[in-house]
Amino acid sequence: MRSFLIAFFSTLIILTGFAILGIEWLTSRNVDPLIRHHIAVMSAIVPDFLDDNEFLRVHKIFEPSLNGRSIDGEDAGPELNPKLHWMPGASGFTKGPIVPKDIQDHILRLGRNWSLHTSTFKVFFDRKRVDLKAFENLNRFSYWDVENHSPIDRLIVNNIASSPEVLPSIDSLDLIALCKLRLIEAIFNKDYLPALKDVRKLVELLNTTENYRLELTSLAILEAEHTAYNLFVQKQWLAPQDWTVIDSNTTRRASRAMRAAKGLLRFWTPTPILKQIFLSQYPPIGFCAVVGDALSQEFAMRPSMNSKFVFERDYSQNFKVLEEIWQRAKAQCHLRYLANMKLKNNFNPGGLTGSPIGGIPFARKLFGLSQSAGLFEGFKDYSLTTN
Repeated sequence: MRSFLIAFFSTLIILTGFAILGIEWLTSRNVDPLIRHHIAVMSAIVPDFLDDNEFLRVHKIFEPSLNGRSIDGEDAGPELNPKLHWMPGASGFTKGPIVPKDIQDHILRLGRNWSLHTSTFKVFFDRKRVDLKAFENLNRFSYWDVENHSPIDRLIVNNIASSPEVLPSIDSLDLIALCKLRLIEAIFNKDYLPALKDVRKLVELLNTTENYRLELTSLAILEAEHTAYNLFVQKQWLAPQDWTVIDSNTTRRASRAMRAAKGLLRFWTPTPILKQIFLSQYPPIGFCAVVGDALSQEFAMRPSMNSKFVFERDYSQNFKVLEEIWQRAKAQCHLRYLANMKLKNNFNPGGLTGSPIGGIPFARKLFGLSQSAGLFEGFKDYSLTTN
């Protein structure tokens, strides 16, 4: 019997060793080269990324996105959140987009020559098919909390965790179409400057939402504002000096920097890069929004990726840096939903912790790294020189 047990356990140890070697071979062959390539991409864009952020810091319109919003003054959330279209739909909120889909299809396909299409939109306004009341009285608001009186507020109250991909969000296309229509309406009403002011105010409020999708939406709206401004000036309806426009170079750099910031916030990102981007004196544009959108998924990996078996890969130092980033966000941002989920659900809206593989040493690292590396994005707008 003793000989049998010795043989059995010896065989088990050998098989376990072969399994571990097999998993490590798969990781080194299929995942490690991908991770190395991703890290090379990250390292390559850092100088341009930092240059973008330095450039953007002189633009006052991005100040809330860079430093976190002020909560002085009145919140637009209770007024705007119930009136706008949330996706997915929620009981008690606007069921469909304010701009009907057929009009959205027209306006979202517009190029830069709006004057060729104004007669089409005149019909929409004459038939009163679009409600632009969302722009009324915007000036009384100082910031916009999208978690206040919203479907997200319900998740907080009911302690429901949701991954960022399905977290309720205001319909970005509806907002963009709504702003374009307000600017086109100015052509008929001849209120060019008030229209530009209305749209700019909405952009300023969007930049205080600390919401990744909505801050990117604000940049798309600024592009529409720029197009309208050029038309108004070209037609001599507005003098160039009457309005300070945000040029396309600025919005392009803000967009690529925000997307890159989210791409950089990964549990396997080298700690020097994490510290340089997220823990330096100046946080990147969209810091609060990026943390709110990306960090929950990274911490969802922590129970499996942070634990260490003998000879197993260790990411504990990376997660310590992510925790420092979270502490900075807690001091600077107003992310009630994320804070609530971290405290009550250990940042677990998805990821490895719900999978049986999450408890198997070595296999969990292969699975987690493969899953994370396969979702690598955010850098395509930078000129990359890596192979």
